[in-house]
Amino acid sequence: MKDNLEEKLIQLISNQDFALGNDVVFLPDFKLSFNPLFKQKVYSETEMAYCELFKDSMLRYASTWAAKEAVYKAVKQLYPQALPFKKIEIVREKIAGKPQVVLP
Repeated sequence: MKDNLEEKLIQLISNQDFALGNDVVFLPDFKLSFNPLFKQKVYSETEMAYCELFKDSMLRYASTWAAKEAVYKAVKQLYPQALPFKKIEIVREKIAGKPQVVLP
């Protein structure tokens, strides 16, 4: 999927046939919807371990969710079928480092 996704991205960029955006999470609402089932369905073990490194882990879970949601919406333009959020992994090389996306 990764190679095919890269090819489609190159094609979209060259044709300027895409939409771009970002996602923002309203923390009070996110906290209300955050529960163990959501956590297990959405986050990889790596993401959970990263978020739990911080005193305010909820802020890290929310920012990782925003990144995952933005990637989901971008990939959905190429592949209308559903891509599970757990398959979109946000990783960082160091604490508070630049987030990178890992797709299957």
